[in-house]
Amino acid sequence: MKESSPYRVRFGHFLGFRLWLTTRNSYKLSKNSVYNLKVPGLKYELWLRSGTSDIGTFKQVVCERETEFPLEEEPKLIIDAGANIGLFSIMMATRYPDCKIVALEVEGGNFELLRKNVASYKNIIPMQRALWKSTGHVRIADPTAAENAFTVVEAGPDEPGAIAAVSIDGLLRELGCSELSLLKMDIEGSELEVLEDRTADWISITKAMLVELHDRFRPGCTNAFEKLVTGHQVSHYGEYRFVKFYQSLKPINK
Repeated sequence: MKESSPYRVRFGHFLGFRLWLTTRNSYKLSKNSVYNLKVPGLKYELWLRSGTSDIGTFKQVVCERETEFPLEEEPKLIIDAGANIGLFSIMMATRYPDCKIVALEVEGGNFELLRKNVASYKNIIPMQRALWKSTGHVRIADPTAAENAFTVVEAGPDEPGAIAAVSIDGLLRELGCSELSLLKMDIEGSELEVLEDRTADWISITKAMLVELHDRFRPGCTNAFEKLVTGHQVSHYGEYRFVKFYQSLKPINK
């Protein structure tokens, strides 16, 4: 019963326990079997893979309320960098149905399930790209890593396994947007370069940021984050740090 507690707290005793039983039954399936969950409050079913980190991600994002942070106003654009299988994007799309959400995921298996999960959400745009310090290419450093722990390194465009990478400024220009309501980053250490670039335009046009820091992969992530958010209040939502910015917005350079 203890294992079912986060489900019962989030969805009530009966619905939560039934949902937990569904996830428990998935352990009988062979690894990477795709199965569906009908989650109270979500319009469309979710798809997870048995024997992977997907259920832990579901518990973290959905059951433990890591998306229930306050925004000052209805967001217009959210970038979900490190979208994994799309659960954060889906929670945001459910909460803010008129907001455009760009879901970036680098790994192929995750991305295919992300596309399946968000197919019915017309305000979610899935992209198989990495968020990086500049536009270019990366590759996954260890393809055998857990589904929620893929790190990337810079790569040439012709290297085996090369994946397109984009900077925040580049993505905003591509989208034709001059304001970013929320930047969410869970990119396994790549946030270091993104946070360290204090000359980037996105810093002055972003209203809020949600980031999981990965000093275990890239020492210095926390230090870079703290320097960037000096003078702003930081809140914790599970493994994420949330900060709202109050500086005047300025147009991004074209």
